[in-house]
Amino acid sequence: MLSKSCVTELAAIRKSGLLIGFEGGGTKTTCLIVGHDGSVRGRGVGGPSNILVVGKEKTSGSLLAAIKDATGGKGLGEPASALCIGAAGSGNPEGKKLMQEVLSSLQLSERNVIVHDGVIALMGATAGKPGIVLISGTGSVCFGMNSGGEFGRASGWGYIIGDEGSGYDIARRAMVAALRAHDMRGEKTVLVKKLKERLGLSSIEDLVKKVYAEAMPRDQVSALAPLVLEAAREGDVVAKDLLEYAGKELGVAAVAVARQLDMLEEEFEVATMGGVLDNFGESLLAPLYITIHDSAPHAKLVRARFKPAVGAVIMAAKEIGLCIEGEFLHNLGRDVEKSSI
Repeated sequence: MLSKSCVTELAAIRKSGLLIGFEGGGTKTTCLIVGHDGSVRGRGVGGPSNILVVGKEKTSGSLLAAIKDATGGKGLGEPASALCIGAAGSGNPEGKKLMQEVLSSLQLSERNVIVHDGVIALMGATAGKPGIVLISGTGSVCFGMNSGGEFGRASGWGYIIGDEGSGYDIARRAMVAALRAHDMRGEKTVLVKKLKERLGLSSIEDLVKKVYAEAMPRDQVSALAPLVLEAAREGDVVAKDLLEYAGKELGVAAVAVARQLDMLEEEFEVATMGGVLDNFGESLLAPLYITIHDSAPHAKLVRARFKPAVGAVIMAAKEIGLCIEGEFLHNLGRDVEKSSI
């Protein structure tokens, strides 16, 4: 006999065997359509769906485009059993209200779950289990869930007042360090030469024009972070310190979430995700692990299992009482591995 957590609403199965997961971002929306057995039936991409930035009409068009792409232009035919969207801009009440209005008008599903994009990242990273996801790319954020289903969050407050340990933060601090070295407030660093060469500057002082007058975009600033890794591998002390700081700050975020959720003494996984955590190696991961382990000795650092769109599907499955363990997760993992999602 199935456990209570694995009982599915039979009426929902008879009416529709589909689940929809959306990962909505500022530049694109990823859609994953999955059967009740976990098998992937379609995957597609649409335009941006940060509803607070692009509005309801554009968001609606992006979701429909993603569905159309996922179904080969056929459309769903009938509403899915459940849909989950984790989207930038949907983590606050206003964004959630607007997204609900869009989903209600589209009638893609009988049940709609709307969450912050960090929540689906968590559910994908841990395959729906309690734990923590630590994300560091252009920005950074940390989300967690305990065994009681309570969620916690730390960091992710944007490039001006937060996002410590992110690619942007590492690069910004590198520029600060280069200017401090230039006017002898700080230690000498090879970052001065590297930044000049990468940005085509005649003098490191030209950074001021680049950042202020030319309003250097965030993604271009973040793209400078690998220079810090290069410098650290060459033995530059300043660069090593910058990566150590980044690792510690990311660790502090993970510990904060564990503290919020009363998990510090428990065994749990901290799943890492994002370009910085994927590519910067031990220079950053070692201080990260030490910081976490000092406060949460039973925590284990792992790579994220699935991407956020899969996390959205898992949340949709849980919404209708599907058991995600066993066959569902096996089929989902098998089919996802064959694709780029």
